[in-house]
Amino acid sequence: MKMKQIMLAATVAGVGLMLGAGCDWSSQGTSLNTSQGAGVTINFSGVYNGNISGRAVDRTSAGTISRLTIRQSGNRVEVVDSQGSHYEGSVGAPGLVASPTDGEFPAGAELMQSQISWAGKDGVAQREVEFVGIIHAISVEDISGTSKKNVSESTNEKSDNYTYTVTTTYTTNATSAQVITRTERAYDGDGNLVFEEVTETTIPASAGDVKTTTRTVVDNRGKKTTNTVTTDTTYRITEQNVQYRLEGTWIEKNSPIVSRVDAISRGASGTITSTSSSSSSDTTTE
Repeated sequence: MKMKQIMLAATVAGVGLMLGAGCDWSSQGTSLNTSQGAGVTINFSGVYNGNISGRAVDRTSAGTISRLTIRQSGNRVEVVDSQGSHYEGSVGAPGLVASPTDGEFPAGAELMQSQISWAGKDGVAQREVEFVGIIHAISVEDISGTSKKNVSESTNEKSDNYTYTVTTTYTTNATSAQVITRTERAYDGDGNLVFEEVTETTIPASAGDVKTTTRTVVDNRGKKTTNTVTTDTTYRITEQNVQYRLEGTWIEKNSPIVSRVDAISRGASGTITSTSSSSSSDTTTE
């Protein structure tokens, strides 16, 4: 299934996503001009052309903004509108929305979204402006992943030390046969009684004195081997398979203008990594 143009009908009003909270933007100051979230690396740079009858911003006090050019570095963004005005802001960590099905993202899936905001002066309207919104990443064709499997093995040997206390009692100076009591008890390593057995045997009085013997027995309860298979599947984002959609609210300070923003750009470079794991165990008794 192929789709070369996706028009996602969505609204930003009431969106409470705090996707940028608690993020580590360690890529700032390096050549990694991307946003990073759980399993996601993406760059939202691009030319966002207006999707409101050719306009990117529905209305302003003066002039027409038909497109917005975004340049992202780390979590920072620089924005230039079609009239030449400059703005600066930030983009939050991307949050995954869709999940792959049978190893691929279908065309038309909303892969992820990220909060974005900026501020600056609209030089044509001569107004300070604030913008807050969301960038959506939409697949425009099926995206298959490349999988890599990692196998790890761990062995857990369980060995409990049991102390067997064996007590045999004889009665001395007897004139007739006597009953001998033999008690055997087993305790685990924490001192808990795990086994007890009492036996009685009749022997002659001449058998001897009272005797007590103690022995320690190590009982190897078994060896458990666990094999864990971890599969990392990477989906690559390109300008051919993904489209970005910018939506939000454009606010002019000291002005009644509060306007809708809707613009579309071709995708840029990025990856989505999905990780799954499975385990199997085998126990042998020694």
